[in-house]
Amino acid sequence: MNLAIVTPELCGRGGSEIYLLECLRRWQQVLPVTLYTGAVRAALLEEFGIDRERVAVVPLGCADPADRRPVGGSAVARPRERPIGAHDLYFFYRLPAPLVARRPSVWFPAPPEPAPEDLRSPEAACAGAPVPGPRRPWDGGASRAAGAALFDRLATHSRAAGCSLECLCGRAPDLIAPPGTEPVTWDRTAEALLALFCRTARRRSAVQSAGHRVTACGAPLAQGLSRSTSRTP
Repeated sequence: MNLAIVTPELCGRGGSEIYLLECLRRWQQVLPVTLYTGAVRAALLEEFGIDRERVAVVPLGCADPADRRPVGGSAVARPRERPIGAHDLYFFYRLPAPLVARRPSVWFPAPPEPAPEDLRSPEAACAGAPVPGPRRPWDGGASRAAGAALFDRLATHSRAAGCSLECLCGRAPDLIAPPGTEPVTWDRTAEALLALFCRTARRRSAVQSAGHRVTACGAPLAQGLSRSTSRTP
């Protein structure tokens, strides 16, 4: 399986960046990966053991700098889709799903930014109180209809985030993959996401009709991931 990761930037050392980097250095051991991003810090990739011979990094320009959507406290311009090639699976990480149309895909949205007057917990929001859509966008305010048409599976990092995602996007996440605290728990997170990628790719007949083989991404690949990351410091 050939994996494409599309993310706005990979420059800092926040929790979201570390999450992706920890998974990426495990995935690179078992499948080809292409990272599409608007900005990346080479020293950060080196720090996390990302092999540039295994992971291709492709700059992701902006189609229209004026067309920007909120993501995790900042604004992201609509990516230029032309550099994004053909892959078996697209992983949209912290990217507004409506801004890129590629299938099959898994969307891992950034946490929403609550409006000042709407600081309720996700549990309270799911209890039935109204959610102001435009003032609490989840990566650009993906509507239920548009969201269902632009990605195949949803993933997130916690039950609370999953609850908010269900309320705002109209569907529960397909996977909750919490961040790891040590190498073995990061292994489990990376394996869980990889299994979701494989199930998603298998369901899309276009992958098979294009001549790509995704059947190798089952148990043997997961076992290879476990073996390759057991030596990860």
